[in-house]
Amino acid sequence: MVIVFALLAALSNAVNEATQHVASTAAPRRSSGWRLVLYLFRDPLWLFGWVALAGAFVFQALALALASSRWYSRCWPANWSSCWYCAGSGFTSQSG
Repeated sequence: MVIVFALLAALSNAVNEATQHVASTAAPRRSSGWRLVLYLFRDPLWLFGWVALAGAFVFQALALALASSRWYSRCWPANWSSCWYCAGSGFTSQSG
């Protein structure tokens, strides 16, 4: 169930980004500053993006609340050194 809520959070974030980007790029060219803000607050697509962002927050909170402490014990903090080693080796192999 945790993974489902995490995926729903990611999907809601994607919907938020897409809808708000489309709404802001569709604004008239003369809109800037406060005119742009007022235009966006009146645009239902941009407001739907805010609803999707609120949904992402709720889904992320649910995913974190339902995650069991036993699951976290496998990667906290004993395996952090191996995580940093893998991340560092990935960066050094890319730069050469």
